[in-house]
Amino acid sequence: MEDLPAYSDRLNELIDRASLQVEDLEKAIYRVVLPKRLQEKEKQQQAPQPTQELRRRRVPTPPPSPPPVQEVRIRTERPPLMITSTAT
Repeated sequence: MEDLPAYSDRLNELIDRASLQVEDLEKAIYRVVLPKRLQEKEKQQQAPQPTQELRRRRVPTPPPSPPPVQEVRIRTERPPLMITSTAT
């Protein structure tokens, strides 16, 4: 039981290292697979977005209008064409 904290710390270190290696591998694959011109475009698009969002003033959206009332026409029932008797 005394070794349990040391074991969990060591396990956490290994997991952290493995996740860092996986992230580095993903970045390397991304650089190899995606052409440089697309990588540059993504970087350019990602950088201005936060500054543009700060510059824009939010225009309050108008409250949604209530849905239109559906027209309902009530008709009187027609008498049946045939009257059948169920007397036995």
